[in-house]
Parts: sequence; C-alpha cells; structure tokens
Amino acid sequence: MTPGNHTAGLDGENMRYILVFLGLVLIAASVQADDDVIDIGVILPLSGHTSNYGTEALKGINLAVEIINDGGGVRGTKLKLIVADNTDDPATTSQVVSRMIHDQNVIAVIGPITSTNSAAAAAVAQQAETPLILPVATSPHVTEIGEYICRICFTDPLQSKALAEFSHKFLKLHKVAVILEKGSAYSEKLAEFFVMRLRDTGCEVEFMESFEIDQGNLLTVVDQALAAAPDLIFAPVYYPEAAAIINRIAEAGSSVALLGGDGWESPELLRLSGRNIKSGQVFFSSHFSLQYPERTGSSFVEDFRKRFGDTPNAVSALGFDAVGVLSDALSRATVMNRKGVQQALISTSSFAGVTGAISINEKRNVVKDVYILKALEDEFVLETIISAF
Repeated sequence: MTPGNHTAGLDGENMRYILVFLGLVLIAASVQADDDVIDIGVILPLSGHTSNYGTEALKGINLAVEIINDGGGVRGTKLKLIVADNTDDPATTSQVVSRMIHDQNVIAVIGPITSTNSAAAAAVAQQAETPLILPVATSPHVTEIGEYICRICFTDPLQSKALAEFSHKFLKLHKVAVILEKGSAYSEKLAEFFVMRLRDTGCEVEFMESFEIDQGNLLTVVDQALAAAPDLIFAPVYYPEAAAIINRIAEAGSSVALLGGDGWESPELLRLSGRNIKSGQVFFSSHFSLQYPERTGSSFVEDFRKRFGDTPNAVSALGFDAVGVLSDALSRATVMNRKGVQQALISTSSFAGVTGAISINEKRNVVKDVYILKALEDEFVLETIISAF
C-alpha cells in the first residue's frame, strides 16, 4: 500500500495531540512530587560516530519538555532535563548513567541511541532499579536485561520482517548480498533476522560478509558484494557507513538497489552522499514519515519547524515520544518514586505518540507499523507502510 497525499484538520490527530499533552499536566491528589522539579536523565551521543542521532533526538526531547512545562508541568511540577554526552561509547555510557542515578538522583533515564550503548545503559539501570526508556534501540536483547528497561520503537525481528517483505513483494528482487558491521549488536542481529525472513520467501543470499570499522575494509567488502552480481544489497549499518556504500556504488557505476534499516535515516546521509543517490535505488525502514500527517501529527511537525527552523526526522519524533510516554507514566504513578514510575511505564496502553500508538507489552516492547522511505538527492519520501498487524 502506498498512501497518497493526506491533510489533517483541527480535529482528529491534531486534537488528540493537544488532549494528550493537556492530560499530562493534570494534578493527581494522591501523589505529590517531593521537589520543585522532576529530574530526568538524558544520555545521547552528542559527539562521536553517531552524533547526528543525538542532536536530532535532543531536539525532540527538548520540544516535548517545553510544551509540558509551558502547560504547568506534570502534577503541577516542572520537568528538568539532566543531559549528558556518552560520546557513542559503551564504557562512557555506563559511567554516565551510574552518575545520573546515584549522584544526580534522576527518577528515570531517556536514551541512549544504538543497541550496543543501550545494552550498557540497561545493565546499570536495571541493577539500580531505575526506569530506562529507549527511544531508538531495536535489538531485542536490550529489554530482556530486566523489568526496568522498556522501548518505544519497533524491534529488529519486526523491522527485518518488513524489510524482507518489501524487497520480495514490492521490489521483487531475489538475489541479495548482505553487508554487516562486525561487533555491532544492531548490525549483526538485524542481518541475522533479515536473512532468516528472506529465506522464508525463497530469495537467495548470494553473498554475506562483515567489515570492521577500525580495519577500514568496508569498501573492499562492497566491491566483493558487487562481484557477486546481486539485484539488491542489504546493509544494516548506521548513516556514515551507508553514505560510504552509496558513494562506492556510484563510483562503480552500478545500479544495484540498496536497502537499509532505520540506522540509515539522518540528514547527514544526504549531505554525505545525496549527489550519488539515483531515484528508486535507495530504500530504508523508519519509524516516522512526514508524508503521513494523520499518523505523525502535523502539530508536532509545525511546532518543531517553528522551534528549530528545520524538519523533524524519526529520531526527533522518537525523542519527543519518549518524553511523552514518561510524562504520562509520571502522571499515573501511584507512588512518585522509581518503582512507581516503572510500574506505570509498563502499563502504558494506546499512548497517542507522533510515531503511532504506543502500548508497552509484557516484554516491554511495542508493536508498530514500519515505514519504508525512499532516499532522493535532497530528501526522504514515503514509499510504503508495512503493517505489523
């Protein structure tokens, strides 16, 4: 299914968007906050390999907090963000999360980005019995670490199913090469699940090889993949490596189709390789689309543009939703402490997020539709939506 152009009026999604955030600021008489503010930890890669994810997520997080605080806060108490940079490093992530929990006494933590760093944060948060809300960590392993860890994005098994369906039913391509990053939990698991799903469709995996960033052998692996003469190259990597792959394919003069996971979505991908993207050649999965306002909530898009002067992407939207889900849990908690918030979080049901309805299941995951975006030289556009239901 490829949606056409839609518009949203003042009713429907926009009204629901307003009501959700008004609902977050209601005061519950049975619970009172102890302090003048509610401290929330935010850990993101604001420098390092995937820093663009961190800066984009922080925009969405800041916007949500501004909206809630302008409306009076949660239970009459303002939210305060304690933001730290994990430099896209697992060891730094563990140290920062520990400091937030033990020294700064945050009630919950939002972040980080990427599955490897999220696993490091989750181990610390679970041991300290502190809620950790993951906006963008798709590896199923992360929430298995414990009951204090939950996510608001789809998982790799669901994402891989959608990508395999798209390559088989929509692109109708059958000879596939797979390139993955060795040592990356995100890359290895998404490749594993994708190949499993793809083989169920009867497609052939002609080539599968990993590269190591510190060895600088990515381009060699791309050349080897091209030598296998595939119809499609699937690369579950992050945007810096995706850009390098696109540029190498262009240098080789190849028209092979390229498919990626949600790690491809970043404005940096277009800056680094947009000139080499051919129409109808590059596709990837996403949590969000500007071309479907009934689901994304045009008020969010307008507020974001007004506040930051640019357009939100999936990471921005998930950051925004992470604050919304946490604030909703804070408003429902029967006891205003970490355990009370954790109990409210895991009972989240049908929260009206800008990335879709969010219900946290018994494994502390969500089930959501997957957007497939097409990359053009200067923008990402919605190609189709693969239903999760």
